[in-house]
Amino acid sequence: MRIGVSPLRIDMYGNSSVHQAAASGTLEVLQCFLSKGVDVNMKNARGHSPLDLTTEENTKKLILRATKTIKCENKACNSKFDFKNISYYCEVSHKFYCKNCSVTMYVFNTHESVEKDRPVCRSLEVQ
Repeated sequence: MRIGVSPLRIDMYGNSSVHQAAASGTLEVLQCFLSKGVDVNMKNARGHSPLDLTTEENTKKLILRATKTIKCENKACNSKFDFKNISYYCEVSHKFYCKNCSVTMYVFNTHESVEKDRPVCRSLEVQ
């Protein structure tokens, strides 16, 4: 994603990367996508949302939480989420924030990594 590859890219079956992360139960990857503000309600070519394809309980819980969070969880903000004001998942607080109440930075994926390539969203509340 650091070099511009979109997590919304569609494969030949109409699945986005978010659908693939949900179907494989890859929680870390899903958290990474949510930190970039992806839509977890998007449908694939067959009309399935990522939740419909979820195979792992923790992944399912996170997607359900994302769909049920309708406003920024910064108590001083509380702006409503919609197609213009999308939510960003903070991996520190495990809450969803609007763009104005969060910041995305890139970190090393592992201690062997040579480039900061993993996006991480942090709420301004926990900075």
